[in-house]
Amino acid sequence: MKKLYPIIVACYALLSLNSQKVYASHAAGAELVYQWVSDSTYLFSYHFYRDCLGIPEPDSVSMCWFNSCDPTAGGSIWLTKLAILPGGDPNGTQVLLSCPGKPTSCDLATSTLPGYQEWWYSGSLTLPSRCNYWTFNVSIPARNNAISNLNLTTPTPTGTHDLYTQATFDNLDAQGNSSPYFTVKPVPYICDNVPYTYNNGAYDPNNDSIYYEFITPERGNSVSCPLSYADETYVSGYSLFKPLPITGTFVFDDITGQMSFTPNLISIDVVTIKVHELRHIPSLGPDRIEIGSVMRDIEIQIIACSEPQPTVTADTSTVIGATFGGGRLNACATQPFSFDFTATSTDSSAVLVASDNSSIIMPTKERVTYKGTLSDSITGHFTWTPGLTDTGLK
Repeated sequence: MKKLYPIIVACYALLSLNSQKVYASHAAGAELVYQWVSDSTYLFSYHFYRDCLGIPEPDSVSMCWFNSCDPTAGGSIWLTKLAILPGGDPNGTQVLLSCPGKPTSCDLATSTLPGYQEWWYSGSLTLPSRCNYWTFNVSIPARNNAISNLNLTTPTPTGTHDLYTQATFDNLDAQGNSSPYFTVKPVPYICDNVPYTYNNGAYDPNNDSIYYEFITPERGNSVSCPLSYADETYVSGYSLFKPLPITGTFVFDDITGQMSFTPNLISIDVVTIKVHELRHIPSLGPDRIEIGSVMRDIEIQIIACSEPQPTVTADTSTVIGATFGGGRLNACATQPFSFDFTATSTDSSAVLVASDNSSIIMPTKERVTYKGTLSDSITGHFTWTPGLTDTGLK
């Protein structure tokens, strides 16, 4: 089963936001992932999302590591800042580029449109032993002042909570495994009072099963390894079941990772997603076991928009070589399939730009193609011939 999550961006004419200020903090989100290199050596990558109104990003970050098998086996390494991101973009590129004539705070400090940069740090680590539960974590100062805005309680003094993220790994039963990673950039902002659907697009390079968990954001409680951490505290009226100011119900699918909601208050909020990785290992019994996990902490800006968001609709009449139902496309390995989808704005003067994460799962020659870019209606055409190793939910 394959699922496409297109990202459609309209160039919004924004209404006024709260006045901006330079924060003593800057950490608006992060995730930590790892990739097997050889034997017991792994490449760790820390992705840091910086509020452009905050202090500068660090030159390097410290990652702690330890396991549950041997209390003496552990330590820390420095993850250093890359020059170029995978794909060729410079490190520090904006998460979402601004539309013409609508600069973000990354382009212009006085802009009312929030801006975020994506910074990557990496480093290699050779694990000294085998254990079924390793923990790798990073705690970076200081969580953005969003924490004092709405859904999480305000630390004293403001901006002093460190943003904590971690990854776990079983190299006793799954030596040579790489973690799931996120193929969709964190959402920088959404429009107030407009229904919204978002997916982080987790993908597992080993084709292991994954499931999503919505967890309470964490804060780092120590500065030396092994790091300790604790749950942040929700403001009264907010919880895992209602982490944002919404109208109606907050819907989260732990199989697909899809979240759907309608925000109803201009605000800055923090949410955290954890992705668990499962594998069937015959020698350990009939059930799948957890062999690793990663988490993503993200900040969501709910802003006022005067332009309506576009609607994205799959054209079921164009489906070839597959079946469509329940919001999913069901296809068979080695068999080509295709379908079209449209993004349309009710504003005839709107300028739409589309992008997607199809390059993660498909070869370059088969990426999605678009017609009508920079108009009020875009048509996307998706075509793919999945291989035998491409089975599963994408």
